[in-house]
Amino acid sequence: MPAPTRIYNMGIHDGHRKRMKEHFEKSGLTGFSDINALELLLFYSIPRTDTNPIAHALIDSFGSLNSVLSADIEELCKVPGVGRQTAVYLKLISETGKRQAASNTPKSKKIKNTREAAEYLKPLYLFERDEIVYMLSLDSACKILSCREIGRGDESCAGISIRKTVRQAVTSEAAQVILAHNHKSEILSPSKDDIETTKRLSTALDAVGIKLKEHIIISDTDYYSMAAEGYI
Repeated sequence: MPAPTRIYNMGIHDGHRKRMKEHFEKSGLTGFSDINALELLLFYSIPRTDTNPIAHALIDSFGSLNSVLSADIEELCKVPGVGRQTAVYLKLISETGKRQAASNTPKSKKIKNTREAAEYLKPLYLFERDEIVYMLSLDSACKILSCREIGRGDESCAGISIRKTVRQAVTSEAAQVILAHNHKSEILSPSKDDIETTKRLSTALDAVGIKLKEHIIISDTDYYSMAAEGYI
């Protein structure tokens, strides 16, 4: 016998979903609040359920859409109405967004100044909750050779291994490198550990003929040049 046809009753929220989807197709997220945008995202992982209360619960728990997309899967699962499938779905969105943003700038690009370096590196911190250290290796003409994560989780760049960082710079055949790490607060001034680590790394790189060109501290809205402030 053929399988019975599944019949769904139209719920009171179907019209609302349709209107929100049509608005997005015409105008993108223009006019959407963070809660509206999150509610729309949840349509695709939580079918036939009012996702507005879940969107509110997520924003209430984490504070903003950016923080929701930055949250760990296990933390997301603690929010009422969010199952593991939805948590993985939200994490996939953030990771895909980071990859797309990072891929917009080819590795063959030349980095001519600190502003260009900050613009290249900033997408790598999209949706990140941890503090992360990246090293951008450049040739003598400032062409990008590689960009590698060299540390994660510490409140400053002090946790990186100087020896491993130098080894990676040598392996990439860099003539010069740019270091970057993020501050989750809007306070961009370097800590004592940031300054000390920068000096130690500069000395170690200089010993193998590689220049530490810059160390950038990045926040959500701005960046700070340690070279411009005389720390390199």
